[in-house]
Amino acid sequence: MTERLEDVRRHRAVIDEIAEVVGALRAIAAAHSTEAQAALDAILVYEGNVASALARLAIAAPIPGTEGPGLTLVVGAAQGFCGGYPARVAETAQRLAPPGSGLLVIGQRTEAMLSEAGVTAVWSADLPAAPRFVPALASQATDALLELGERFPGPINAVSGLDAPGLEVQTRAIWPPASRVPKAAA
Repeated sequence: MTERLEDVRRHRAVIDEIAEVVGALRAIAAAHSTEAQAALDAILVYEGNVASALARLAIAAPIPGTEGPGLTLVVGAAQGFCGGYPARVAETAQRLAPPGSGLLVIGQRTEAMLSEAGVTAVWSADLPAAPRFVPALASQATDALLELGERFPGPINAVSGLDAPGLEVQTRAIWPPASRVPKAAA
């Protein structure tokens, strides 16, 4: 009986240790969430500035030929801890990227899923470890888009979404802006 009581105490001690680890992981996750939420406002302002600059550029400059498959920028997930998000992004990219287009993939897990499906990215990068590294990644992606634009002429689109059940992954035109895309003759 004493032996069994001692086993129960040992198991209880192990469970308490596991609970401490889980508590620490929750605290780390909460800190990351708070940091990301704080950065979101700045990121949205940055997105608005970029969209405004692209719109001004589109008004001021003639649109170069949009013939060709172009480029597709895929923003996915770094790891597999995001539920079905990486799979939804990879499936949408495969379905919506024009044949022959250059795929630029951000997110190691999403790139791996595309690779497993036989789709090769012409450029890739992992998601940054912290929001403060987002501007550097945005700069690298912009450089890659400019460099690869000659090899893959045509429009530039982005595939991304929110990691929430029921929300669709979106495809948005980066260049030319949707308002400048020539309309097909009816």
